[in-house]
Amino acid sequence: MINVTDKAVEVLDNLRADAVASSGETPEEMSEPVLRLVIQGNQASITLDAPTAGDQVVARDNHTVLVIDQELATALDGATIDIVDTPEGERLAISS
Repeated sequence: MINVTDKAVEVLDNLRADAVASSGETPEEMSEPVLRLVIQGNQASITLDAPTAGDQVVARDNHTVLVIDQELATALDGATIDIVDTPEGERLAISS
């Protein structure tokens, strides 16, 4: 299971709201829009997507915060997603 800190949940919820607002589609037109964690090379990113069968769902207070495909979730098992301060500002970080 991947852990997500309260601060990261707050940031992810804001990212989701911003992504839905800028997508040009209303939430009703999207099929359960959620944020998906993806890794390309050594770079993690968050995309707006719909959940699929087999995803690990990170939920808080009965709402989905983030989905992660099963292969990535297995690789990140036990990791924590948190917010760290960087010279460029706050960033999401994954630590084991």
